[in-house]
Amino acid sequence: MKKKETEGDPNTEIGVLIKQSIAGDDKSFKTLYDRIAGKMYSLCLRYIKNQEDANDAFQDGCTRLYANLKNYRSDGVFEGWVRRIFVTTCLDHLKKKELQLVEIDEQAPVKSSDLSAVSRLELSDLFHKIKQLPDGQRVIFNLYMVEGYSHKEIAAMLNISESGSKSQFHRAKLSLKHILSNEQDAN
Repeated sequence: MKKKETEGDPNTEIGVLIKQSIAGDDKSFKTLYDRIAGKMYSLCLRYIKNQEDANDAFQDGCTRLYANLKNYRSDGVFEGWVRRIFVTTCLDHLKKKELQLVEIDEQAPVKSSDLSAVSRLELSDLFHKIKQLPDGQRVIFNLYMVEGYSHKEIAAMLNISESGSKSQFHRAKLSLKHILSNEQDAN
């Protein structure tokens, strides 16, 4: 049985680009950059409302990527590893801007009907709506729904309680429903 190749395998195209980038080949890093730049810039814009701050986070993410490329262990998908760097960079930028995550003690049950209107949106429309959420709600919604982190992981990343993450997520869903209903009423 043939071993499945991972993207970071030195014999794959990405593996070769990573190896050459680590060795100082700027052209190889530029090729890697071109492959991930659009997705990572969009990620930064989802987390950070202000375009100037999103640009800063994106540039910092690229710098961190370059500096940490030698730490990629090629045991997973390269883009997923890059994504984690950019998410962490965005969270660091938000912390510098003193993002306030309000701890809410209430346990908010998640109802499947809460996102029914959201599920009918086009992806680009959804990202536009997410940008309208308050900072804390937007960050947790992105981390949970878009990036796929658990509430336990989010709590650890943001230094809040797991129930705080869940309640912020619940409030984000309610806020999205409110945004959507206001737009429907306006039409």
